[in-house]
Amino acid sequence: SKEDRLYAVMSIINSYMNGNWKQTLDLEDAEAIISFDPKRLQVYIASDNNYVPLCDKGSGANWVGYHLLLHFALHKYFIKHNCPIPRFLFLDQPSQIYFPSDRSDINGIPSHDMEAVERMFSFIFDRTQELEGSFQVILTEHANINKPVFQENVLEVWLNGQKLIPEEWYVNEIE
Repeated sequence: SKEDRLYAVMSIINSYMNGNWKQTLDLEDAEAIISFDPKRLQVYIASDNNYVPLCDKGSGANWVGYHLLLHFALHKYFIKHNCPIPRFLFLDQPSQIYFPSDRSDINGIPSHDMEAVERMFSFIFDRTQELEGSFQVILTEHANINKPVFQENVLEVWLNGQKLIPEEWYVNEIE
């Protein structure tokens, strides 16, 4: 039946999230069982006789981490089963939760936050590599991690007048 098939698919997706992936992220309750309920469009964390929706779990780091787990689990399933889903994920500043908006540099960021940011990017790079070129992640990011794996993947640095959308594309339209 349709319900049985959905249950089977969700079991596979949930198994991806509960494998060794979650150990690489900085998650609260990383030992808990994670599940996605497609009817409620909600991630749940089950531990110690509690079944808590992600929206009731604190910290932006948890929200980003658990959503990354879900996105990559879904896309891994879609790719393995040749589903007609676009094979990319666009992420805009996932490290933002670690960098207060009133701070323009990262010098004052606690080292454990920088380590969490590095783990998050390593997680993204590792999952993308696991999918062997069949999936692309596009990141727009202010954090500039001075590690080879990060620097090798930077394609553009938009500073000193460089912009995502060059002015010449729209200046004449405005005038």
